[in-house]
Amino acid sequence: MKFFLITLSLIMLTFSAEAQKFETQVHIALEAENQALAKDEALKQAYRKAFLEIGQQLATPAQMTLLESLDDTQLSHFIRETSVLSERGRGNTYEADFVIKINDSLLNQFLEENAEADFSAQNHNFMFVPHTPDNARFGASNNTITVIFHYNRLKDWLNTQATLNALPQVKKLETGGLSGGKVQMSIQYVGTFESFQKALEQKGFTLLERDGFYVLQ
Repeated sequence: MKFFLITLSLIMLTFSAEAQKFETQVHIALEAENQALAKDEALKQAYRKAFLEIGQQLATPAQMTLLESLDDTQLSHFIRETSVLSERGRGNTYEADFVIKINDSLLNQFLEENAEADFSAQNHNFMFVPHTPDNARFGASNNTITVIFHYNRLKDWLNTQATLNALPQVKKLETGGLSGGKVQMSIQYVGTFESFQKALEQKGFTLLERDGFYVLQ
């Protein structure tokens, strides 16, 4: 009985240490045009600070370069839970203490996929394309569709997401769920559906309709 209790205690301690490795507390204080913008930016900075702090414990230098290159939208997929311990706001400033938990399975999967990759300046297999400015999309009607995308590796989805966000026809992309090699997203596009489809085809994608939603291949 004593041996069982000792073993159970060791298991619990190991589990606790493992859980803590993917959780951290961060402090953010900043100033913006107004308090609402400051609060939004503080949360983004808190996500990035926590994500990179935890990633640094697990990643190689090459992998850290890759983690640092993720944009705010891509990085947000790795956030499992956020708690606000305290917050203070005055005028156009905002200050808060956050506790942030990272999705350990998603982060480990991402690091495993890129364990052997060479992320030197000559390797362009993993590239994030900057978003097209919104002012290039004005003057057309908006349409929204639900799209499912299946991926073998997490970086396939992240590359696809970056490519979609860079299309002039894509005004907004929101992720509804990400698990088991499948992601569901809502895409708001401008212009006609045919022009949107053609833009996808030019990037090597095919959009197929399936029972009220679309599958991106």
